[in-house]
Amino acid sequence: MNQKGFSLVELLVVVAIIGVLASVGVVGYDRYVENTKRKVLDQNYEKIFRFMETEFTIVANNLGSAVDEYNVSNTATGQKINADTTCLEFLNSMKKFLLKDNDAFKNPYRTDKTSISVDNAGWSTHSPGQISFFCYKSSGGYGSGGGCPIARAAFRVIVYYDPKGTMGITPQQRHKLIGTRVDNVAAAQADCGWNQTDHGNWNTGADAIDTDAAYTPGS
Repeated sequence: MNQKGFSLVELLVVVAIIGVLASVGVVGYDRYVENTKRKVLDQNYEKIFRFMETEFTIVANNLGSAVDEYNVSNTATGQKINADTTCLEFLNSMKKFLLKDNDAFKNPYRTDKTSISVDNAGWSTHSPGQISFFCYKSSGGYGSGGGCPIARAAFRVIVYYDPKGTMGITPQQRHKLIGTRVDNVAAAQADCGWNQTDHGNWNTGADAIDTDAAYTPGS
């Protein structure tokens, strides 16, 4: 009984087909993984924003919050956040509360890092998966109005997808504002009752990204 095997050409064709299918599968899998990470990041961002928006409304209307207050040095003050809590203190308190569970809001692109950072650093200095908070009562730089009482302050919550352009993700970031922002600095200071003695410098807070959130893409 004669048995005939595959010819060399047939084998090459089969190998080529397998190679094409494998490459398509790898690309599809990579896209699936990327979309999953992006979805997790978006969900975290929306949860964080909604919580901060709710807490802002609570304290601005003196309804009483259950969130512990932390000062600009990230030290607990022994009281709850309230209408007189400054913008920067409010953001520090939000970060502490949101990250009280060590496994909460991890960066989906680097699970050894948290997503949340309170900083005034330029958006292009952040990395994929970071969510930053900063006071922004007026134009003239991130961190403006950091000493304003939160009831009259304004701040932004930004999520970064690929600010350095290293992963080919678009859009690179999106942001939302909470509170009332005023373009004119003098008007913004008057709106929040700011003065140097009580509130310190108009632009406050750290320019550096928090070390527990910072990383270099690809590292």
